[in-house]
Amino acid sequence: MSTYFKTVSYYQKLNLNIDIKHLQTVAAIGDDCSSSLSGSSVPCVDNNAECTSTTSGGYKCQCTDNYYSNGGTCTQKKELGVYCPFDGACSDSNAICSNTKCTCKSGYYDNTGTSDTAGTCIEKKNLGFSCPNPSNSNVQSKDSCKDSFALCQQVGSTNTYTCTCTSSYYDNNGDNIQGGSCTASM
Repeated sequence: MSTYFKTVSYYQKLNLNIDIKHLQTVAAIGDDCSSSLSGSSVPCVDNNAECTSTTSGGYKCQCTDNYYSNGGTCTQKKELGVYCPFDGACSDSNAICSNTKCTCKSGYYDNTGTSDTAGTCIEKKNLGFSCPNPSNSNVQSKDSCKDSFALCQQVGSTNTYTCTCTSSYYDNNGDNIQGGSCTASM
């Protein structure tokens, strides 16, 4: 059942003293917004929603990309480190809602560190790939590397940092080659 707001004919039937020339049918979030009478779409009740096509061929009012449906209204998505009610409420596409807080998905790290808000989820790096200098950011040296036995470390005396295995492990793909995994030294 559609939850369209009342149309002009509804108000006419009630003989209400309303300026019906200015009334307009609008669709609620999740409702059909195609109009069979005029062939055009019906506006959505929320300014942060738009009438979009569905996979079934119809049209529904849905919140725009930076908003989520919250009890019939569109609410702005949340940044990393901020309260969230569910996964779709986080603004970063690589974040999930974990313990009611937007955090990066597995395989990603927060480029501002774990305690700050408004960061971006960055994919963790494989061995041999460049990573952020841990002394210039709040990101821990272990957080930016995919392999759990790797750290983001300075390469020689250069200003370059890459993910390399810790001292008790070695790269099974060989040194100075990108990829591989850290294997325990014997």
